[in-house]
Amino acid sequence: MAKASLVAVFLGHFVSGCYISTERQSYPQDAQIERDRMVRQWTDDQVRLTLREDGTFEAVALPLDFADCPEGGVVKKSGEGTWISIEGGEATELSVRFSDGCEGALWGGIDGGDKVLWSYYPDRDQVLILQ
Repeated sequence: MAKASLVAVFLGHFVSGCYISTERQSYPQDAQIERDRMVRQWTDDQVRLTLREDGTFEAVALPLDFADCPEGGVVKKSGEGTWISIEGGEATELSVRFSDGCEGALWGGIDGGDKVLWSYYPDRDQVLILQ
């Protein structure tokens, strides 16, 4: 019985932190991001996503697992389109749709105390985090 208690405390410590560990990488903790706080420029080393108040966006080298896209799968896309945020559940979902019809999603999270947008690429075992 004592072993089960220690395991529960050990697992609780790691799940309650900023990241949820996986066998691949760590995901940011789920978070809600209000729409007005999403309107800004989100960046990573080589990626830029600018969300505008009017529901449009501009992206530079945004790598997502796109649906309804001629290229299919994870590709880096640059261009413009529209975005919506979907609140409810544990994390805000951001849906982006490029003008050519390619659609992708990111989620709200917390990384090092900061709110971030993130996405996971199953075929690359990588996590994208935009701050």
